[in-house]
Amino acid sequence: MMKFLQKNELVNQVYNDDVITFKSKVPKKDGYGTPIPGQYDFEEKLQSWFRTVGITSIEIVDAKSLDTDLTKKVAIGGNQEIDSKRRAFIGSRQFEIFRCYYNPNKDETEISLVEVNTNE
Repeated sequence: MMKFLQKNELVNQVYNDDVITFKSKVPKKDGYGTPIPGQYDFEEKLQSWFRTVGITSIEIVDAKSLDTDLTKKVAIGGNQEIDSKRRAFIGSRQFEIFRCYYNPNKDETEISLVEVNTNE
């Protein structure tokens, strides 16, 4: 037997595309606690399941005006405080955070990402 949704019945959003990890850049330190110039480690700050969201044409134009190409847009549940200085990691791919927006209608944080080429 199949149950259909009634009028005005709430449906929970599913975040099951993959896991996203947000990490902060932390300078490496030598044996005396002095930061080593140009060398960094990443310290994990937040890990969450996400769903993929479509990139709007307005966001593409905004990014192009800053000479940037958006790679991916994801949404995570709740109102998360995401610092734009952090890096996002999905599997082995690394991203810079271009824009974060809390959508109160869906109770989720939308994050626009730009992929970082780590081969340089």
